[in-house]
Amino acid sequence: MTREEQNTKSKEAIITAAVAEFGRHGYEGSSLNTALNEAGISKGKIYHYFESKDQVYLACVSACFDQLMERLQGEKDKEVRTLPGYFQIRWEFFEEYPSFAQIFFEAVERPPEHLRAEIQQRKACFDEFNLSVFRAQLAGLKLRDGISEEDAIEYFQVFQEIFHRLMITKLKDAPAQNVLELHEKELRKNLDILLYGIAKEETV
Repeated sequence: MTREEQNTKSKEAIITAAVAEFGRHGYEGSSLNTALNEAGISKGKIYHYFESKDQVYLACVSACFDQLMERLQGEKDKEVRTLPGYFQIRWEFFEEYPSFAQIFFEAVERPPEHLRAEIQQRKACFDEFNLSVFRAQLAGLKLRDGISEEDAIEYFQVFQEIFHRLMITKLKDAPAQNVLELHEKELRKNLDILLYGIAKEETV
């Protein structure tokens, strides 16, 4: 094994152990040294590859969104551009990689404040994909008079900000193992309301 291959293997081992730790306890509650020591990785080796806990966490965030995007972009045959298909693929991904669920939720809804900008960069492709899914939904709808596609996109972006704030409050005391399930359920419901309204049209 070459030195480069050994370095890659060592970094992957660190990230795997860290994903499990951050996936259980989140950024604030994690003890990185304990988790990596339990995995047989020395403190010296950790800081040979990463400068700090923050850098390890950001590597885990990158791994989460990189693998999620790889799955989403590779599932064209499952109608990923429809909302049911999109949420089904997301759910299947987090069932397969449960440690990523907490990292995903934390990065999207309540990132560590001092890492917010760097996390935003790492999930930019995911945000763009979300927007493309929403655009695909709009393509199949007849918009109200006076509402352009760009108006709808702007409203969608406002909706995302409001939804994130709502979830921070609503899921604050939810059990960690239920957070993502509740988040996805609320997101589906609120997107449906956003697209199709709250009132049932009355027949004349």
